[in-house]
Amino acid sequence: MIAIVAAALRARWGAYAMIAALACGIGALAAVGAAYPRTVADRIAAAEISTAPLADRSFLLTADKLGGGEGTFQNLAETARALPDFTTVYGASFQVFGVDPKLPAVLMYREGFCARVHLTAGRCPRGAGEVIVPASDADRLHETVGTRLDLLEAQLGEKGQALPGDLGTQPVDVVGVYEPIDPGSDYWGVQRVFGADARLGTRGPLLTLPDTLGIVPHAAEGYTMDVQPGRSLLITGDWAALEHRVGSGSIVLTGKGLPELMGRIAAKRTFVEIMTPAVVLPVLGLGCWVLFLAIGTRVRADGPESGLSALRGLPVGRRWWLAVGAPLTAVTIATPLGALAAAIATGGFDTEMLRAAGLAYAAEVVVIILATSGPLRSGLADTLRRLSSPRGLRFPVLEVLLLALTAASLAQHASGDTTGIGIFAPTLLAVSLAVIAARLLAVLARPLAGGSLRRGRLVRGLALVVLTRRPSGRQLLALTGAVTALFALVVSAVNVAATARDSQVMLSVGSARVLKVQGDAAQVLTAVRTLDPDGKYAVAAGTIGTGSGTLAVDLSRSGLIDWPEAGRVGTAAGAATDSGEAVQPGAEVLLRAVTNVPGAASPKASIVLSMAVETSKHTFRDLSLGVLRKGTATYTGRVPDECEGGCRIAGLWAVALGGGAWAEVSLETLTVGGRKADLSGWHLPGQTGDPMAWSIGDLASAPSSWMLPADVPVQLPVAYARADEATLKMLVLPIRGADRQGTPVTGAVAEQALPRIGTQGVLLDLETALRASVGGVYTTGMQVWLTADAPADVADRLTALGVPVVGQEDRAAVQAAADGTPAALTLRMQMLAVLVALVLLVVALTSAAAGDRRMPELAALRVAGLPERTVRRAVRRAHLFVLAAGVPLGLAAAAVAWAVARSALPIVEGTPWLPVPGWPAPASVLPPLIGAVALPALAIYLVFAGRRTSSARPLKEKK
Repeated sequence: MIAIVAAALRARWGAYAMIAALACGIGALAAVGAAYPRTVADRIAAAEISTAPLADRSFLLTADKLGGGEGTFQNLAETARALPDFTTVYGASFQVFGVDPKLPAVLMYREGFCARVHLTAGRCPRGAGEVIVPASDADRLHETVGTRLDLLEAQLGEKGQALPGDLGTQPVDVVGVYEPIDPGSDYWGVQRVFGADARLGTRGPLLTLPDTLGIVPHAAEGYTMDVQPGRSLLITGDWAALEHRVGSGSIVLTGKGLPELMGRIAAKRTFVEIMTPAVVLPVLGLGCWVLFLAIGTRVRADGPESGLSALRGLPVGRRWWLAVGAPLTAVTIATPLGALAAAIATGGFDTEMLRAAGLAYAAEVVVIILATSGPLRSGLADTLRRLSSPRGLRFPVLEVLLLALTAASLAQHASGDTTGIGIFAPTLLAVSLAVIAARLLAVLARPLAGGSLRRGRLVRGLALVVLTRRPSGRQLLALTGAVTALFALVVSAVNVAATARDSQVMLSVGSARVLKVQGDAAQVLTAVRTLDPDGKYAVAAGTIGTGSGTLAVDLSRSGLIDWPEAGRVGTAAGAATDSGEAVQPGAEVLLRAVTNVPGAASPKASIVLSMAVETSKHTFRDLSLGVLRKGTATYTGRVPDECEGGCRIAGLWAVALGGGAWAEVSLETLTVGGRKADLSGWHLPGQTGDPMAWSIGDLASAPSSWMLPADVPVQLPVAYARADEATLKMLVLPIRGADRQGTPVTGAVAEQALPRIGTQGVLLDLETALRASVGGVYTTGMQVWLTADAPADVADRLTALGVPVVGQEDRAAVQAAADGTPAALTLRMQMLAVLVALVLLVVALTSAAAGDRRMPELAALRVAGLPERTVRRAVRRAHLFVLAAGVPLGLAAAAVAWAVARSALPIVEGTPWLPVPGWPAPASVLPPLIGAVALPALAIYLVFAGRRTSSARPLKEKK
């Protein structure tokens, strides 16, 4: 029997090579599908760990010498050292006087410190009584190698201050001067060992050996063990297991960073592990389906040999072995090879890959049994004639099973459970709809075959016969619809997910590059306009102190903001405009006003009047106009020298001094440098009305009061996120020096989300905010937004202008991080799976087309005189009909599945700022769909391009 099976493999090597290739692909996809979650999760975890600060990936074991803590800590330290895959650094320290006359220093031992410092002089300590000092202290205090220090313990006083102890001093010798090689490295631990002082420079501890700690008299000593779990522990995300290994009572966290880090890693691992099979398993099912068709076609082609064996009395068991032996041998060899190739490609073979490959092989064995059982059960006459008997409609077992699974998955998906069969809801629904529609279409199209033949349209009629009256034709139609549905579903998810990620990155960054700078709003605005006077690539922005969600941007350059709504927001929020001509330094200011001063609680009370001007550098200067006098009076002053480039009149300011003074002022004229200013439109902050009625003092609006010019809006127009309407009503921009006055804001335009803010906050014009607050706006973080074509040396040029750059955010890096999220990487695997499904479809169609060219039924027609060209055209058109009908069925099934269960697809993580698009963009989805249709169509055309003969020949019987 083995020899016969080997002869079959040798004689029909082409057909069984294709079966082996299918099995190899199934084994590889199963192994990759099992390995991918682990590989991707490890990569995601490594990215999380690499960006996490030390405090989020380490913990401390601590104790104190007081109360006998030393022995307990030594036990903990030895236990920690014995734990595998942990990095530990032991340390002990206490504070001493004797280095700096005014400040205490830290006398510290840290395990292996000599390898972590650079000695600028001397050597490392070798015994008791030797220390090395930081270079900053050595230069400042003139301490050199050979200096003797008398160390005295520093004890805490009642108010927490460091005081000299009473246990006596101990002399130590300075044997070296050091600088830390990397003061920010993980070795120095979470606790800040080196600190920066503006006057003293980088300060560090006295480093020494434990023997020196023991000879210096002290009452309290702190012991620390910095413990860093290894990468293999952190990437598991199993915080409970880590706690169990160390002992939860021994871990001293410096914050919630470590458990939160591992929690994030665990959540992302779970997401990838759950979502990857959602498409991979259906594609593996389609692969088994294609294998079923290929083996069934081969077994039917070998039917006459099986029939002769039955006619000569060969037992059923041996006939079954002859049928399954060749495909089983091919599958047994090819499936492990595919899994091995996948293991090499992914960098290792693990138990999950082995289990997945084993399950795939078991499924293939079941497929072989099912594919060979049908022909073996056929009647002897049908087998010998290689003709299939016409049968009625069979019970749709596959369709019923698919419907049951689909109903279960949809029910679980509707319940909100995202960990079970509900993740298969969109794929199962798409496949089941395609399969059922294909079966119905084949039945409905069957009468068209006879009608075409009766009308003499042989090519069309024969094509419809091949498509509707042969089981393989109906199965190919269903397979085409299912593959198209899965392909369209995943391509749509990839397109929508990419759109959502791009929108989120665009909004969260705000521009191609964001520089975080030091300086106030006026400094940054001036520096940016000096650096880029034409407004080609730089925009000043920053958050202001009215709330964490309040962003001020130079909207005069809204065209540079990489945001589709920037132009509309820039117009609606209104960039600042100047009113009147600029005033020059030294110009005389004349203010004529009528003042009614009813009285004051104190004889020394008075009201001082000033005028504020805004310089070309957006700073504000006050010039005194004197004390208010009763009746009509003219108040004078001169424009300060800071107005060299021209100043803008920013407002009038009155302050009541001495208690109880208040007045009512009517402004008549304001003349600066001989030019009369237009007082129409001047107003109190947030109020409209007659600018000639200005109440000042405790009994009126406030002890300090402003009158603002017309180019400052009464209400500051802002763009706001729709989710923040309540905050908008309470938001008031404070004015410099006025504790009871402020400029309220008004919503000029509502957006779903705002750049760098999200769905909670407001966005306003930076220059207008400066003017409305008369320079009183408080910025908590200034930035410079740059376009993609901004010069590379912008950071250096800003620093030269007095605005140092302290950080940078690059949209390309943020985009790369977004493309590496679990959802994006899961979709990448699913896209690979549907590409494999597309290849499987091409294999199924081409192999079926090649076999149908040699159908016995069509051979009889050729013997009867039908031209071979007509037969070839009919078979080719039959398979093109499969594409023409199956692709629309698949697209319709995918559309229904998308509308019903798209939320089960791994499109986004969390809640994005903008709503996820409901449907993919046609321009992005059509090209891959067209390519997916063109590939099998081209393959079918190539099958029929030339004249071919069968390579499968009957086995010769041995005499």
